[in-house]
Parts: sequence; structure tokens; C-alpha cells
Amino acid sequence: MITKRKVPKNLVYEIAEGKPIFYKGYKEALQNKKSIENVVGSSALQSFIIGKLSGFLWQKLSKDYQIFTNEVGIQLEKSTRTCNIAIFEKIQLQGYVLQELIDLQKN
Repeated sequence: MITKRKVPKNLVYEIAEGKPIFYKGYKEALQNKKSIENVVGSSALQSFIIGKLSGFLWQKLSKDYQIFTNEVGIQLEKSTRTCNIAIFEKIQLQGYVLQELIDLQKN
């Protein structure tokens, strides 16, 4: 008999068209073969690449852009996407809570 088990939200990587996409290894976490932290964490290589790429982007992009890292969630019409690196024009961020943080960088 196959039983359906609800998967915890922290094992959902992103939602596409209303359907969850789970982290690789989520089944092992549900079976207690791996910890949740082991399944959802970034690898050393991934962390290294994101760090180097972020540094490069900070040097090359004008001050009109803001870079977000660390798997920031982006809400689309029917989906939530997770981005290791997201780049926005600062003007597009006006009216959001993070605007105060972005304004601090001007000083």
C-alpha cells in the first residue's frame, strides 16, 4: 500500500505553475536518511561560484542596479522561483520593504 505523505514546505525548492518542485534528495530527508539541512544547503562549489560571480557583477554593473543572492524567492504570476543571484534596477524596487536597505548603500 502506498501512502501519500505531506512534504514540509522547507523541502520545496520553488513552485512552478502551482506545482511544487522539491529539492534533490527530499525523499531521503523524509525517510530520515539525510538531514533537511543536508538536502537544502548549498555546496562549497556553488557557494564559491556565487561569491565570485557576485563580486564580478558588483564591479561591472552601474549603481542603478541591485544584486540579491542566497536563493532569494521571486514571485511571478503563478510561480515562485528561487534565484541564486537576482539583478534588479533599483527604480523597480521602489515601494518595497528592502528600499530602506538599498537607500543605506547610497551613504
